[in-house]
Parts: sequence; C-alpha cells; structure tokens
Amino acid sequence: MRYQFLGLTILGILWNSSALAQTVTSDGTVNTVVTDVTPFVITGGTQQLTTLFHSFSEFSPDTADVLFQLANSQRTVDIVIGRVTGSTPSFINGQLELTGGNTPDLFLINPNGISFGDNASLLLPGSFLASTAESVLFQNNLEFSASQPETAPLLTVNTPVGLQYGANSAPIDVAEATLIAD
Repeated sequence: MRYQFLGLTILGILWNSSALAQTVTSDGTVNTVVTDVTPFVITGGTQQLTTLFHSFSEFSPDTADVLFQLANSQRTVDIVIGRVTGSTPSFINGQLELTGGNTPDLFLINPNGISFGDNASLLLPGSFLASTAESVLFQNNLEFSASQPETAPLLTVNTPVGLQYGANSAPIDVAEATLIAD
C-alpha cells in the first residue's frame, strides 16, 4: 500500500543549514549499514525474534529517498524499529520505503523532533509510527533507547508495549495533511 502526504507544512522547528543536509548515518551500535549515496539504502541491523533494530546518529534525508531493505534471512521480520541517538531533529521530504520481511511495520523514534515536508511519502507493506519518544518499551521494562544507546537489551524482546517519553520531547510537525491510499 502506498501512502503520500500532501500539503504538509513544517511548523515550530527552526532548521539551520546543517539540519537540512541530506544525512542518514549509522551510529554503529546495532550493525546498521547505510549507503552513502541517494537513495539511502538501509540494510543489516540486529534481529531478535521478528523485530529488526536499526540505530542512527543522524536521520535527516531531506529530499532524498530512503529504502529499508530486508535480506532474505530477515523474511520473518514483522516490526522494524529505527532510533536516532544524535542531537538533531529529522527532516523527511522524500520517500520512505521498506521491502522484504513479513509485511513489517516501521517505527521511527527521534526525541529531538521529526518534520515531514510537503513531498514526504511512504511506500510500506505495513503501518508507520513516528514518535519523539526517547525509547520503545518492551515487556519486563526492557527499552530500546535513543537517549541511552549503550544500553541495548536486545537479548529477549517481544511486541513493544509502549513508548517512553522524556521530560523534553520535541514536536512532530505535520499540518494540513491529506493521506491518500493507492
């Protein structure tokens, strides 16, 4: 299913010129591999059961497209979770696409903020969740944290049970959005 955002307006975040650069960079914590050319292709990650984890120091592709590409060995994945551990907000004004897996959902967390431009679109087999939470919470209080990336309790995970917000979560900016399903 293809979703396209129309009429999105950036609100509330002042972007400096470095934040508008097309940058998607792995932080090296969970074996995420990012190509340095556009479209950015995201591979690797760390899989536990049917959840695949990716971790980025920066995730701000601006107008560049991003493809999360799951390998054949990741065919059972039904949730892909990406976190941003750096200090800059995400600006997405191109297409986010995910291929492979078992009709996976895509989660993206960045406690520094996320803005979608008027050309942002999604080409995903499952649902999409964007959040300014600091972490994704699993059973037994295990967390996949953007604010404490050195603590990655990925040995036993199950379906996420919640999102953990910090004291200063930044906004997600989308205004006057129209969602179109093809």
